[in-house]
Amino acid sequence: MQQTQNNPASSSGASEDLLSYDSQLKAILSQDSVSPDQLPTIATLLLKILEKVKDIYQVHPALVMVSDFLSAYQGKVPQLFATRPDLAASIIKYTSSPILHVPAYNFKTRNTVFQIYQQFMVNKLTQHLENQEAMFVASVLSGIDEEKDPRNLLLTYDLIYFIMKEHGGKKSFILPFIDEIFDKISCYFPINFQPPKNDKYQITPDILKEKLARCFLSSPLLAPSAFPFILDKLTAQQTETKLECLGLLRDMFSFEHGYCQGSEARYVEVVQGHCGVAVGLMVNEYFNMVDDNCKRVTAETLALVLKRQSDHQLSKGISLSGTTEDGKASQLAEILEKCYKEVNDSPESVTAFFACDLLSIILINTNKSLSHYILQRFLVERIVDPLIEGVDEHMHHDHVHSEMGRQAAFVQIVTNLAGKVAEGKEPNALLFFEQISVKLLAIVDKGITQYDIKNVIFEKSLKLLATLSQFPNFEQILNQTGQSELKLQKYAGIFAQIFKSSPSQVVLSVVGEQLEKLMASKYLRVSEIIQEQMQTLITLEKIRQGDIVTLSLLNFGILTNLYTVELCLQVLDNSTLKEEVMLAIQKPIMGFKTESQEENLNVQNMIVQTLQRLTKTSQLKLLMGKLTSSEHINQVLNWLFTFGNQEVQLDLLCYAVKTYPFINGDVATHLAQEVQQLFGPRVGYEASYKYGKLLFLLDLKNAKNLPQESASDALPFRLFRLYALILRGNQQGYTQLKNLVISEKDETFPHLFGQIFTKPRDAYLTEKARNFAPIFKLYKQRLFSTLYPVVFELAHSMDEGTPACKQKHSKSVQIMMHLCSLVSLGHLQDKLHELIPIAEQAIQLEDSQGSVKLTALQLFRKILLVDGGVQGNHLESFLPFILSSLSQPTTDSVFKVESLHTLTQIALQYGKGVIKKGHIERVTKAITPLLDDRKRAVRKFARTCINEWQTQGVTAGQ
Repeated sequence: MQQTQNNPASSSGASEDLLSYDSQLKAILSQDSVSPDQLPTIATLLLKILEKVKDIYQVHPALVMVSDFLSAYQGKVPQLFATRPDLAASIIKYTSSPILHVPAYNFKTRNTVFQIYQQFMVNKLTQHLENQEAMFVASVLSGIDEEKDPRNLLLTYDLIYFIMKEHGGKKSFILPFIDEIFDKISCYFPINFQPPKNDKYQITPDILKEKLARCFLSSPLLAPSAFPFILDKLTAQQTETKLECLGLLRDMFSFEHGYCQGSEARYVEVVQGHCGVAVGLMVNEYFNMVDDNCKRVTAETLALVLKRQSDHQLSKGISLSGTTEDGKASQLAEILEKCYKEVNDSPESVTAFFACDLLSIILINTNKSLSHYILQRFLVERIVDPLIEGVDEHMHHDHVHSEMGRQAAFVQIVTNLAGKVAEGKEPNALLFFEQISVKLLAIVDKGITQYDIKNVIFEKSLKLLATLSQFPNFEQILNQTGQSELKLQKYAGIFAQIFKSSPSQVVLSVVGEQLEKLMASKYLRVSEIIQEQMQTLITLEKIRQGDIVTLSLLNFGILTNLYTVELCLQVLDNSTLKEEVMLAIQKPIMGFKTESQEENLNVQNMIVQTLQRLTKTSQLKLLMGKLTSSEHINQVLNWLFTFGNQEVQLDLLCYAVKTYPFINGDVATHLAQEVQQLFGPRVGYEASYKYGKLLFLLDLKNAKNLPQESASDALPFRLFRLYALILRGNQQGYTQLKNLVISEKDETFPHLFGQIFTKPRDAYLTEKARNFAPIFKLYKQRLFSTLYPVVFELAHSMDEGTPACKQKHSKSVQIMMHLCSLVSLGHLQDKLHELIPIAEQAIQLEDSQGSVKLTALQLFRKILLVDGGVQGNHLESFLPFILSSLSQPTTDSVFKVESLHTLTQIALQYGKGVIKKGHIERVTKAITPLLDDRKRAVRKFARTCINEWQTQGVTAGQ
């Protein structure tokens, strides 16, 4: 049946009829309740609207009306389709061929039809089709034919999924459609979709992939077609296609999401029938892939399929063996043989590494039977046993040398497998390693005791021991030999002999790294025995002299016992230490941990005693950081009050308040009183900053009311006290600071303001200490709102004629930039037009700080993006400053990056209407030297900036 094409006049009349039907239908549905007598009227109106679908000019509005009705009818007339079952069939008839050939229409019309189909599924209207469900399925399949628009594909995939879930159990009904349904979904695989920029529909490739995969997994009826199709696609060249196939295969084979979930045995056999093909194909793909991520995903999917295969065999009582019932080698045996061939041909090759990596991934993702089979057949029989047999001593020298390299590679293979098992913590594999520990330790014994003869094998054996020490059951592994203590003492003795033999730096590094791993073992006797042997190698004199062996033992954290800490503390005296010695002795001091209260008390006492012999601030802070008890902290505080150097004294007291959570509340109150009594009368202006900072920290951790600052106090001290008030939410702090901004004449005021107020509380206190210093969270916004009107008025009311006025003007401009840095640039949105002139003045001030100029740059870049244009005076003011700053060697990398970013924004946002040829030449000349800057970020931004400006030059030339 063809649609009617009316002339415009008749079309206008038809449109009026359609609107009339719709308004009548909506009037009935808008009533509070619809009586049964009105149901025939509703049905008649709906059929009249459907008749309009035959008119090509009315098809879309008519379909929209039908869709809207289906969305609303449930709440008003749910009994409609039960009383008039012919209506459901009529809707499907009028929205499908031959009346409506859906694929021929535009996106909106197709989308509306798909929504009507969706309403049928959601509202379960198909039950009213009176054995005509096949008509509905045929209509959907015909309507979605060759659909390509991503917006409609989302509906298409949902429709197919709902059909299979709703009717998949009715085999006699759905089976005739299975091939067509599979064709409809397979034609879209794999998804190749790139959304346009700023896509308002927010449709991503991942959403499409997820919905399409759901269609493939919707029913086991699709399994016979899906498996060959996906396995064939797995051989594609594109990595993305392979990954999509592997993800789908993983779900198809899984017990949770796959075809066998709740299905009958026939489909279980279908899945099992494809396991063999999948395994062979994935093994081949794995060894031919280049992408590492794809290899990993392939191995994980292969492990799942092998586990599925193995579980199925075990459920039937078939034991896992190397041959099948017909005498052929099993697939697992073939995989092991292939991996061994790669290892045997070239054990040090990349292919051999990937072969072992494949087996290790299977190990940690499989069942006990499969895990033990792989470990026994591959690891024990092919790798471990030959290693224990060793090298034939009567072999030719060249062959012996070659065989040693081979053995070293085999030990590395054992180590790699052990490392993967230790990371994965798979219980069955861990238990198996415990069961073969006698053989593994035999390999270790052979390699470690042959240090002088076979250095490479020694290194590999040591790595194997260090890897085994990471096993949670390492103690049980050692106990399998019955001589765990003797073995550890034997190993530790060998390590001690190596360090005594003046080894090279390379040997020290290799052995030190592995001993560091051993020391981290959860079996504590390992670290205890090693330290007992190693501590005999170090002396006070060797540490002071910077003996290379001694420093290695300290740097790798091999010695962290009480004896070593005591030696290191003795080294920390007033003598000058080399930097490498200072760094080395920090390791045992900072790394010392003990469960013994007596040992901990001894260390704390030694630290307090050592502190009183030191003068260097860095050494003092190092040791102060290790104090934990309030008793020892009080001893140090009392000693600090007698310290001779006032500047260092204040610095260390600040560090103590910042670091120790113990100093809070009443303790902080008492300490603040002592500090004021000690320093108040005698602190100079130079030390007033640290003095103010100290009281500021105490104020933050003090629960009592804060003492008021006095006009006679030094400026840094006063600012710190006001900052404490502000952080605590005290209104007096804001009021007094506002008055200070207006009246203060000290030329250092802007710098101190920025230095103190732009640092958040977290920059002053350690994480633990912050818990005792609660603050008013919105203090930044409140501070900005309080001071902005005052500073803005000062910046505009100053007559710059006299030096005094110039100084005040400079002060207000710099404080304004500091205020702006307190809040986000978005907070300044409505003030940008006021701030840009001030920012121009800020970057031209010779005495302004780097942070002031940085804020000015950020404001300028912000207005570039907001206003959509640049006034000539803005560009002329900023450009010379930026270029001159970039050419100065003292300019830091942060400012360089911000400057380059700003210049790039100018080039991107504005073309030849604003940028002139002279600008391009000046910018390119100034930025070119930065292409060789020592900072990678600066070089990167410089290249981008030059490219954009040169592009503007080409455009201008055209």
